[in-house]
Amino acid sequence: ADEYYGFSLQLDKDDPMSWVYRGEARIMSGAIDAGVELVKKGLSLAGNKPEFKDLCDRGKVLVKQFARV
Repeated sequence: ADEYYGFSLQLDKDDPMSWVYRGEARIMSGAIDAGVELVKKGLSLAGNKPEFKDLCDRGKVLVKQFARV
């Protein structure tokens, strides 16, 4: 999944979905801090656009659950 989303980002580096999902893949593979940073990047790119509401909800849960304070 990490490679797939990496390739997707080569095609469109501003795709919030690819950033969040790549971050989630990294988190699940044990690279938690790196994954959280990727999710945050995706959330930043998504902004408050209504088409990304579900993605942002998912990303926020990941950050809340895995971010180290």
